[in-house]
Order: sequence, then structure tokens, then C-alpha cells
Amino acid sequence: MRSWCSACPGVAIAAVCISLVALLAAPQPATAGQGGAVPRTTDGKPDLSGIWQVLNTAAWDVQDHAASLGVPAGQGVVEGNEIPYQPWALAKNRLLRGLLFEIDPLDPVSILIAALLLVGVSALASYMPARRAVGVNPIATLRAN
Repeated sequence: MRSWCSACPGVAIAAVCISLVALLAAPQPATAGQGGAVPRTTDGKPDLSGIWQVLNTAAWDVQDHAASLGVPAGQGVVEGNEIPYQPWALAKNRLLRGLLFEIDPLDPVSILIAALLLVGVSALASYMPARRAVGVNPIATLRAN
């Protein structure tokens, strides 16, 4: 039995030529070690589009952090391990950390409680005006207007 390459040598040669042209014409991605030019948008700003993925423990915290439930310990990516907050932002950060002491923002119980609280408040906000409207006599209201 003959292979398709021996049966159609012209097709095989054309396929190899097209593959070579496609490989040579394709733009080569710049890597961090090359030191090449940073791709820019039309207005001259760096082009940051694309897929970004964290390959270190900075996905949990950008500063040095100890291990906790579900979070591995890791070295931060912030130089000097101090983020240069504005004074108001630092105060807000400390206030929120104090309110969320030992509460993980991704804790399912905390998320469930917050969701139930929001549903309860919205249900109460809908129920109170409806309850008041039930007590109104429509005939008396229409006669008054």
C-alpha cells in the first residue's frame, strides 16, 4: 500500500512550503529575557491586552504573608514589602482589616450570610410598602381624587 505522500508528491511539497512560510512569517512573541521593545498601542501607551496569569503566591497577597487556611505562605512581589498607600487609603485598609479580623473574603459561610442579609433586606423593603398598600380602600381613594 502506498502512502499519500508517494501518491501525491506535489501536495506534500506544497504543504511543506506553506508550513515553512507560515512559520517564518508569524510574529515571534517577546520574552522577558530578550529585552526587546514593549508592544505599544496607537497612542503610545504599553499594550497590556492579552491573558495574564499569576505564577506565584501573589495571587493571594502581594506582600509577604504567612500560611493560613487554603493559602500557602509566600514571598511578596512588592519591593520593600510596603505598599506606598496614601494616608486616607492606609487608614481605610487598617479599618477594613480590623473589621474582617480572621475572616477570609472567600469564606463560603461569610458569603452565604452576606447573601442572606441582602435578600432579607430587599424582601423587607418590598414587603413594607405592599403591606401598607393592602390597607388602602381603592374606592375611597378614587373618590377622594
